[in-house]
Amino acid sequence: MTDIIDKDFCSDIEELILMLPSILNCKVVINHEGKLVEIHILANKRRSPKQIARDIQSSVMAKWGLQIDYKIISIAQIEDTSQQEEKRGYKLVISSVEYSVEGINGEAVVVLKSEDKTYTGKIKGLHTRSGVTKLIANATIRAVEDYMGQGPCFYIEDIERTQIAKKDVVLIVVTLLTNFGEKYFVGISFLDADIYKSIVKATLNALDSYIEDI
Repeated sequence: MTDIIDKDFCSDIEELILMLPSILNCKVVINHEGKLVEIHILANKRRSPKQIARDIQSSVMAKWGLQIDYKIISIAQIEDTSQQEEKRGYKLVISSVEYSVEGINGEAVVVLKSEDKTYTGKIKGLHTRSGVTKLIANATIRAVEDYMGQGPCFYIEDIERTQIAKKDVVLIVVTLLTNFGEKYFVGISFLDADIYKSIVKATLNALDSYIEDI
Protein backbone atom coordinates (compact mmCIF):
# COMPACT_ATOMS: atom_id res chain seq x y z
CA MET A 1 0.00 0.00 0.00
CA THR A 2 1.05 3.66 -0.31
CA ASP A 3 3.07 5.31 2.45
CA ILE A 4 0.81 8.38 2.26
CA ILE A 5 -1.80 8.23 5.01
CA ASP A 6 -4.53 10.49 6.37
CA LYS A 7 -5.83 11.26 9.86
CA ASP A 8 -8.47 8.53 9.72
CA PHE A 9 -5.78 5.97 8.97
CA CYS A 10 -3.73 7.38 11.86
CA SER A 11 -6.67 6.59 14.12
CA ASP A 12 -6.81 3.03 12.75
CA ILE A 13 -3.09 2.57 13.48
CA GLU A 14 -3.52 3.94 17.01
CA GLU A 15 -6.45 1.59 17.62
CA LEU A 16 -4.34 -1.38 16.52
CA ILE A 17 -1.35 -0.35 18.65
CA LEU A 18 -3.57 0.06 21.73
CA MET A 19 -4.45 -3.62 21.45
CA LEU A 20 -0.81 -4.67 21.87
CA PRO A 21 0.61 -5.86 25.22
CA SER A 22 1.96 -3.21 27.62
CA ILE A 23 0.60 -0.26 25.61
CA LEU A 24 -1.23 2.36 27.68
CA ASN A 25 -1.57 5.12 25.12
CA CYS A 26 -0.21 6.16 21.73
CA LYS A 27 -0.18 9.07 19.29
CA VAL A 28 0.56 8.73 15.59
CA VAL A 29 1.84 11.88 13.86
CA ILE A 30 1.97 12.65 10.12
CA ASN A 31 3.49 15.64 8.35
CA HIS A 32 1.80 17.97 5.85
CA GLU A 33 2.62 15.52 3.06
CA GLY A 34 0.78 12.68 4.75
CA LYS A 35 3.92 10.79 5.71
CA LEU A 36 4.24 8.99 9.02
CA VAL A 37 6.91 10.85 11.01
CA GLU A 38 6.39 10.02 14.70
CA ILE A 39 4.77 7.37 16.88
CA HIS A 40 4.68 8.25 20.56
CA ILE A 41 4.04 5.41 22.98
CA LEU A 42 3.22 5.32 26.68
CA ALA A 43 3.68 1.80 28.05
CA ASN A 44 4.20 -0.10 31.27
CA LYS A 45 7.46 -1.94 32.00
CA ARG A 46 6.27 -5.49 31.44
CA ARG A 47 7.95 -5.58 27.99
CA SER A 48 11.21 -4.01 26.85
CA PRO A 49 11.19 -1.01 24.46
CA LYS A 50 12.72 -3.21 21.76
CA GLN A 51 9.90 -5.76 22.12
CA ILE A 52 7.26 -3.04 22.03
CA ALA A 53 8.76 -1.46 18.90
CA ARG A 54 8.92 -4.85 17.16
CA ASP A 55 5.30 -5.56 18.09
CA ILE A 56 4.27 -2.26 16.51
CA GLN A 57 6.27 -2.88 13.36
CA SER A 58 5.02 -6.45 12.97
CA SER A 59 1.35 -5.71 13.61
CA VAL A 60 1.19 -2.76 11.21
CA MET A 61 3.09 -4.70 8.54
CA ALA A 62 0.84 -7.75 8.95
CA LYS A 63 -2.40 -5.76 8.71
CA TRP A 64 -1.59 -3.11 6.10
CA GLY A 65 1.79 -4.03 4.62
CA LEU A 66 3.17 -0.73 5.90
CA GLN A 67 6.82 -0.74 6.94
CA ILE A 68 7.63 1.44 9.95
CA ASP A 69 11.14 2.66 10.71
CA TYR A 70 11.89 1.91 14.37
CA LYS A 71 13.64 5.31 14.59
CA ILE A 72 10.31 7.15 14.53
CA ILE A 73 8.95 5.18 17.51
CA SER A 74 9.51 6.90 20.85
CA ILE A 75 8.57 4.98 23.98
CA ALA A 76 8.04 6.28 27.51
CA GLN A 77 7.54 3.64 30.19
CA ILE A 78 5.96 3.86 33.62
CA GLU A 79 5.16 1.22 36.21
CA ASP A 80 1.47 0.49 36.55
CA THR A 81 -0.20 0.25 39.95
CA SER A 82 -0.02 -3.55 40.23
CA GLN A 83 3.68 -3.56 39.41
CA GLN A 84 4.39 -0.91 42.01
CA GLU A 85 2.49 -2.82 44.69
CA GLU A 86 4.51 -5.95 43.93
CA LYS A 87 7.75 -3.97 43.94
CA ARG A 88 7.31 -2.12 47.21
CA GLY A 89 5.58 -4.96 49.03
CA TYR A 90 2.85 -2.65 50.25
CA LYS A 91 5.32 -0.44 52.14
CA LEU A 92 2.65 2.26 52.39
CA VAL A 93 -1.01 1.40 52.00
CA ILE A 94 -4.16 3.47 52.17
CA SER A 95 -5.89 3.38 55.54
CA SER A 96 -8.56 6.01 54.87
CA VAL A 97 -9.43 8.97 52.66
CA GLU A 98 -11.90 11.64 53.77
CA TYR A 99 -13.12 14.82 52.17
CA SER A 100 -15.47 17.28 53.84
CA VAL A 101 -16.99 20.62 52.84
CA GLU A 102 -17.75 23.64 55.01
CA GLY A 103 -19.06 26.66 53.15
CA ILE A 104 -16.74 27.38 50.22
CA ASN A 105 -13.87 25.43 51.74
CA GLY A 106 -12.96 21.78 51.51
CA GLU A 107 -10.71 19.65 53.69
CA ALA A 108 -8.93 16.47 52.67
CA VAL A 109 -7.54 13.99 55.19
CA VAL A 110 -5.48 11.02 54.00
CA VAL A 111 -4.21 8.35 56.37
CA LEU A 112 -1.54 5.93 55.16
CA LYS A 113 -0.37 2.83 56.98
CA SER A 114 2.94 0.99 57.17
CA GLU A 115 2.93 -2.12 59.34
CA ASP A 116 1.31 -1.00 62.62
CA LYS A 117 1.92 2.76 62.25
CA THR A 118 -0.26 5.38 60.57
CA TYR A 119 0.72 8.63 58.88
CA THR A 120 -1.71 11.48 58.33
CA GLY A 121 -1.88 14.27 55.79
CA LYS A 122 -4.42 17.06 56.15
CA ILE A 123 -4.98 20.15 54.02
CA LYS A 124 -7.68 22.78 53.46
CA GLY A 125 -8.52 24.89 50.43
CA LEU A 126 -11.29 26.23 48.23
CA HIS A 127 -13.91 23.65 47.32
CA THR A 128 -13.97 23.52 43.52
CA ARG A 129 -14.22 20.63 41.09
CA SER A 130 -10.53 20.74 40.24
CA GLY A 131 -9.66 21.77 43.79
CA VAL A 132 -10.94 18.50 45.25
CA THR A 133 -8.46 16.49 43.19
CA LYS A 134 -5.53 18.71 44.17
CA LEU A 135 -6.48 18.77 47.85
CA ILE A 136 -6.60 14.98 48.06
CA ALA A 137 -3.29 14.66 46.21
CA ASN A 138 -1.70 17.27 48.47
CA ALA A 139 -3.03 15.53 51.57
CA THR A 140 -1.42 12.32 50.28
CA ILE A 141 1.88 14.15 49.86
CA ARG A 142 1.64 15.47 53.43
CA ALA A 143 1.03 11.93 54.70
CA VAL A 144 4.10 10.70 52.79
CA GLU A 145 6.15 13.53 54.27
CA ASP A 146 4.89 12.52 57.71
CA TYR A 147 6.10 9.00 56.98
CA MET A 148 9.50 10.29 55.85
CA GLY A 149 9.79 12.57 58.88
CA GLN A 150 10.61 15.68 56.89
CA GLY A 151 8.94 18.98 56.08
CA PRO A 152 7.32 20.09 52.83
CA CYS A 153 9.52 19.19 49.88
CA PHE A 154 7.02 18.07 47.23
CA TYR A 155 4.49 20.03 45.24
CA ILE A 156 2.05 19.10 42.50
CA GLU A 157 3.21 20.22 39.07
CA ASP A 158 0.08 19.00 37.34
CA ILE A 159 -2.77 16.56 37.86
CA GLU A 160 -5.62 15.64 35.58
CA ARG A 161 -8.25 13.06 34.84
CA THR A 162 -7.87 11.78 31.31
CA GLN A 163 -8.24 8.66 29.16
CA ILE A 164 -5.59 6.13 28.24
CA ALA A 165 -6.46 3.11 26.10
CA LYS A 166 -10.07 4.34 26.33
CA LYS A 167 -9.96 3.92 30.12
CA ASP A 168 -10.36 6.72 32.66
CA VAL A 169 -7.19 7.40 34.64
CA VAL A 170 -5.69 9.92 37.04
CA LEU A 171 -2.31 11.22 35.87
CA ILE A 172 -0.10 13.29 38.17
CA VAL A 173 3.31 14.97 38.02
CA VAL A 174 4.95 15.67 41.38
CA THR A 175 8.05 17.84 41.79
CA LEU A 176 10.68 17.32 44.48
CA LEU A 177 12.62 20.42 45.56
CA THR A 178 16.24 19.75 46.50
CA ASN A 179 19.43 21.76 46.97
CA PHE A 180 20.47 20.56 43.54
CA GLY A 181 17.33 21.61 41.70
CA GLU A 182 14.02 19.97 40.85
CA LYS A 183 13.23 16.31 40.23
CA TYR A 184 10.01 15.13 38.62
CA PHE A 185 7.93 12.03 39.34
CA VAL A 186 4.99 10.76 37.27
CA GLY A 187 2.18 8.64 38.67
CA ILE A 188 -0.90 7.03 37.19
CA SER A 189 -3.89 5.07 38.44
CA PHE A 190 -7.01 3.78 36.80
CA LEU A 191 -10.09 5.69 37.91
CA ASP A 192 -12.36 3.26 39.73
CA ALA A 193 -15.59 3.69 41.70
CA ASP A 194 -13.74 5.30 44.63
CA ILE A 195 -12.38 8.40 42.90
CA TYR A 196 -10.65 9.72 46.03
CA LYS A 197 -8.66 6.52 46.51
CA SER A 198 -7.72 6.55 42.83
CA ILE A 199 -6.17 10.00 43.32
CA VAL A 200 -4.22 8.74 46.34
CA LYS A 201 -3.03 5.69 44.38
CA ALA A 202 -1.78 7.87 41.51
CA THR A 203 0.10 10.11 43.95
CA LEU A 204 1.71 7.13 45.71
CA ASN A 205 2.54 5.65 42.33
CA ALA A 206 4.49 8.82 41.53
CA LEU A 207 6.41 8.82 44.82
CA ASP A 208 7.08 5.09 45.18
CA SER A 209 10.55 5.16 43.61
CA TYR A 210 11.58 7.93 45.99
CA ILE A 211 10.11 6.17 49.03
CA GLU A 212 11.94 2.96 48.07
CA ASP A 213 15.29 4.75 48.41
CA ILE A 214 14.64 5.99 51.95
